[in-house]
Amino acid sequence: MGLFDDFEIVDTSNFCYYNKPGVWAMFGVPKFIDEEKYVCLNVGKSKCMGKELHKDYQRMSEFSLFKAKRYVNQFNRMKFSYPQFATRQDYLYKEIVEKYKSIVTVIITDNAENTYTVEKYFAYTTESEYWVSNGNYNSNTIVDSSRINEIRKGIDISQIDKGLIERIDSFGEKYKKQKPTL
Repeated sequence: MGLFDDFEIVDTSNFCYYNKPGVWAMFGVPKFIDEEKYVCLNVGKSKCMGKELHKDYQRMSEFSLFKAKRYVNQFNRMKFSYPQFATRQDYLYKEIVEKYKSIVTVIITDNAENTYTVEKYFAYTTESEYWVSNGNYNSNTIVDSSRINEIRKGIDISQIDKGLIERIDSFGEKYKKQKPTL
């Protein structure tokens, strides 16, 4: 049984198929190891996974320090262009493509209910390398394995489909057995 068998692997040639709400997770193999051992890189929730993932994959293939942005007035007339500098997300996906290979993205759920809870539960299950909880974190806080387990156990999953939680937990066990030490 393969690592990703419990989830649908995203077909990156057809992002439109995923134009629906849900939660996704991205994995990659560190370039410095020879084995196919995957690391969970990021987890995301979205109202339209296809559009978000398409943009994320574009960021991995086309990093630019700045892009020309068009200024369009209220009457849909283009007036001028100006530089828009790379965002935190642009740098994130630049880092991912520089350090990881064999990128795989899976759909955790395409249910629009409780997406933040599912995203958080999956991210804590895998200790996703680049995931940030809604941008909220404190650089002075040390989050070790026991604290991660404590937070994960405190996530209210009572409103989440039990079958989904079982799939995430089962995946988490398989994932941790194969995850490389970074």
